[in-house]
Parts: sequence; structure tokens; C-alpha cells
Amino acid sequence: MLGSEYLAGRQVIAYGAEAKRLAFLARIDADLQLTIYRCDLFEAHRVTEEPSIGVLASIGESAFVAYGRVDEGADGKLPPSVVDALSPEHRDLHRWAMTVRNKHVGHSVNALNQTLAVVVIAEQGGELELRDAFATNFRTVLGAPDIRDLRRSAQAVREALAPEMDLARQILLDAVASEPSAAYTNPVPRLNLVPRSSFDYSGTRREVHGTINVPSNLEEQSYGDLNAV
Repeated sequence: MLGSEYLAGRQVIAYGAEAKRLAFLARIDADLQLTIYRCDLFEAHRVTEEPSIGVLASIGESAFVAYGRVDEGADGKLPPSVVDALSPEHRDLHRWAMTVRNKHVGHSVNALNQTLAVVVIAEQGGELELRDAFATNFRTVLGAPDIRDLRRSAQAVREALAPEMDLARQILLDAVASEPSAAYTNPVPRLNLVPRSSFDYSGTRREVHGTINVPSNLEEQSYGDLNAV
């Protein structure tokens, strides 16, 4: 959530190019925060008495997946100005993290994840006997130094993104100030649980799906705090 302090007053949803820009940047920031959170989870589990390879693999890969949305989101990529604001070291880290995500985490066949077919053969009296056939999967877990580097990259990108978000926030405020009546016609969103059966993915654009429903006849007492959403 952009901003940490609570401001009393009626909260409404803003639309238009200025609002879309701020929402886009905030979505990137949210994925960066999620990346950092998952990196911390990885480290917390790694130092337990009996860390699980499966758990570490799951958390590590999910951290890179979250980071990948920063530069591969359906609503756009990380602005070049943010990348340019990174130090040379952090720019290289960002490129490295995206390479790991794109080539090793985002696909099922890669150097970190291989599945091999095995045939069990025994020799009986000079003749070969085929006893079994199965497949086995080998998964290499990304190491703690990799996860620490990913966290450093996410933190650096967040810091470079912050001025862009501040600017977008001010531009939106200026736009609403010039025409405030437009903002006050929009109700506050309410998060609803959407049953899985209601999703029809066939032939439907990805951005059509979601769990946010904006009722058209909200009562005044139904307005909530967006900080809690």
C-alpha cells in the first residue's frame, strides 16, 4: 500500500491515465515487497534445525517468479528510468535475476531441473532381464547467496522506484484537484471471494479475471479503508 499513514476521509477509486500510472508502479512495488518477503522466508527456513530441500526450492523459485513480474507484467515492464537510476552493480544484479527467472525458473526444462528416464536391467545366466522402468526428477535448489542477491536487487529497485511513485502520486493529486467531481462519483472497491467455478478462461483475456467487485450502490457506511484491502 502506498503511504503508511491513515488519512481520514472518504476514499474513492481514481481512473484515467494518471491513476493507471500510479497503480502500475504500485503493482511493481508490491511484487518487489513480495520478493523480499519470500527471500526472508527462505533464510528463516534455511537456518532451522532440519531445513527441507523441497520447501527451500519452493520458496526460492516463488521469489524469482514474483521478481519476474517486475519486468514481465501484463500491464507493462519496469520503466527504463528506474533501471537507469540503479548503480552499475545493481543493474547487473537485476539483469542476472531476470536471466535466472527466464532461463532456469520460468521453464520446466533447464539446468536446474532435469527429469531422466531410467531402465532397471539385471543379468541372469548370461541374459539381460528388464525389471522396471521409471522416471526421476533432479532439482537443484538455488543457494542462499543467490537468494541474498535477489533480495538486494529487489531492495535496490524499490529504492529507485520510489521517486517515480512519488511523482505519479503528485500528478494524480493535481489531476483530481483540477476536476474533483469526477473522483467522487467512484465507489470504494470491496474484495469478494470468487468461486473457482465462475472463472471461464477459454478465449478470455487475462486481465478480465479478478476478485475485486465494485458495487454500484454502496451505502455511505459501507465505505472502508483501502489500507485494509
